[in-house]
Amino acid sequence: TRLHGGIRCLLAKRRALILRIDHRATEIAQETGLPSVDRADFAFMERWIREPFVTKITLDTAAIERWRQQFKTKIA
Repeated sequence: TRLHGGIRCLLAKRRALILRIDHRATEIAQETGLPSVDRADFAFMERWIREPFVTKITLDTAAIERWRQQFKTKIA
């Protein structure tokens, strides 16, 4: 829910900072640029709240399309 809630915020053009509790959020943040922080890094959280940060999400659309293709059935 943390991850999905943050993504919903971004879709609504709101700032979002994902607290990293497990490897899933860490890996997604590294691959996409999703803003995230270790849950114990209070200094960064305070800076993020007080200062402007640019969010730039990047997605490997080719990899996503390859993944989607595996679910398409081929009819001869």
